Amino acid sequence: MMRFHAVIPDSSVREMWLEGEEAHHLLNVVRAKPGDRIELFNGNGISVRAEIVETNRGRALLQLGERVHDDESGGLRVILAVALPKGERQTWLVEKITELGVAQLVPLVTQRGVAQPTENACRRLQRNVIQACKQSGRNHLLQIESPRSMIDLFTASTYTIRFLADPRSSRSMWEFFQPPSLGRDKSQVASVCVAIGPEGGFTAEEELLADTSGWDRISFGPHVLRVETAAIAAATLLGACALPGQNGFVSGPCSWDGRMG
Repeated sequence: MMRFHAVIPDSSVREMWLEGEEAHHLLNVVRAKPGDRIELFNGNGISVRAEIVETNRGRALLQLGERVHDDESGGLRVILAVALPKGERQTWLVEKITELGVAQLVPLVTQRGVAQPTENACRRLQRNVIQACKQSGRNHLLQIESPRSMIDLFTASTYTIRFLADPRSSRSMWEFFQPPSLGRDKSQVASVCVAIGPEGGFTAEEELLADTSGWDRISFGPHVLRVETAAIAAATLLGACALPGQNGFVSGPCSWDGRMG
């Protein structure tokens, strides 16, 4: 069933007009007609089935059915702080981490960054988030935050667990989720942030700042990964090692390729 992003009215409202870009896509690209059924999602966890009643001047009148509330608040919140790569690689990164359930992307301003993030670039990437949610069936939009400096990220963050991606590290992400390394009840781990540097890596100054601010260095394996590959690896490993919605983590070791056992 085709999915469209829209503001969904209160449950007492039984009909609504779909307008703008999504209506254009529905009527002129998909060429939907009265009687066709679609799904709407608002990006905050609510979706609803709808039937097209009529079309009028680029708008579609929809009859709304029963809504579904998809709550992601009970699971582990994954945040990726990334020195964004160039061009289309940014788009690809955003699409994939959205599909993998990452809650928040923080574009990093780094000393060696090749594509320093701007507010306009972040707004453009948000459109890719919507497309990825439409395709994947996710009802919560990935939040793309305003660009942050390294000193702001490392010294002012309140994430429960904080990792710095470093291919020279001998420690894996999984080690930190096992007692006694975790140092707390697993249900208390609400958020995990992974900082991923640019192609040239973090500078010695940035790494020292992370170390002194309590960030733990981890590696995703023996090879140096591209920025977008590291982001996808982080999202996949956290998705494999943690069970969203159950406030817990799997009980077995997690290998580099994400398999349990």
